[in-house]
Amino acid sequence: MEADAHAAEQRAAAAAQERFVRLGRTSEHGLKLIIARATAGDAIWFKATIDRIADILARQGDEDPVDMRRSKAIGILAQPAEALRLLCEHHDDDWDGPAEPEDPADEPAEDEIDLDQTAASETADTSVRDQECQASDPASSEETSHRSLQLKPPQFDPTKARPRAIVYVHLSVEALTAGTGIARVENVGPLLLSRLQMLLGERCMISLKPVIDLPAGHIPVDCYEIPASLREQLLLRYPADVFPYANTISRSVDIDHTIAYMNMKDGGPPGQTRIGNLGPHARYHHRVKTFGGWRVFQPEPGSWLWRSPHGRIYLVNAAGTHPLGNTKFATTIWRGAA
Repeated sequence: MEADAHAAEQRAAAAAQERFVRLGRTSEHGLKLIIARATAGDAIWFKATIDRIADILARQGDEDPVDMRRSKAIGILAQPAEALRLLCEHHDDDWDGPAEPEDPADEPAEDEIDLDQTAASETADTSVRDQECQASDPASSEETSHRSLQLKPPQFDPTKARPRAIVYVHLSVEALTAGTGIARVENVGPLLLSRLQMLLGERCMISLKPVIDLPAGHIPVDCYEIPASLREQLLLRYPADVFPYANTISRSVDIDHTIAYMNMKDGGPPGQTRIGNLGPHARYHHRVKTFGGWRVFQPEPGSWLWRSPHGRIYLVNAAGTHPLGNTKFATTIWRGAA
């Protein structure tokens, strides 16, 4: 993409023409699959709306699992007037959307869906009738019989009824300065800057939360539990599992203390929960590190030195995994880190 941005732009424009919405076959139980290919921004916004309506259903007493409530939300969205009514009634709710983007590991790959077996697209025109809310109090005496009270509906702020979604975009200073280059969008992948606007959409309101200097805002804590702000900082710095050759990129990974946490009552030092003593791991690798005989040091923040049960040493950093073997040189580095 960086080597030939013009060709990459042409490929992206051609891919944008392949969007569709289709319905799959109906199951014997009356269920149907909806398959769509849309811009990442529209898909994220649609999912946020689904999550918002599912949350409203839970507030109204629906005790079904969240996935079932999301499925019900699609039916409500198919009736725009009903969806608008729900969103209007709950637009003052204290709800900021999902705490983090959906885990891509839970999403089926497009090649896992047989598009040839889906039915043709079905469209339906739905008209929404505007409703006016007006009330007057009845005449209760001769003094009030000639007076009427006009009640106005409460002020409705459409921006509060909109869904909220969190999108993490990573940009370099060079890309911002030049106006061209590559942006990395979590759960989406690399995008040309010219395509970033299409992802964000033209109808949504954007609240920027810039991340300029991650180390400057880092405050170590003494407790074992990892605060949400520290977890976010860590995953922004190190988005991938740091076990040798691991490739998991997810916000649902475990955050592990490189040097095991020791309670301060038992003599543990302060500030153990900090960047420089934490690393993201998939659950399996977390267990391997804890129970499988692997050892690890973090000689500097962002560099992990691993030793396997067989004595082989690996350096893991932002450039990937570097096998150092079990040579004298590797052992010297391991002892230095220790």
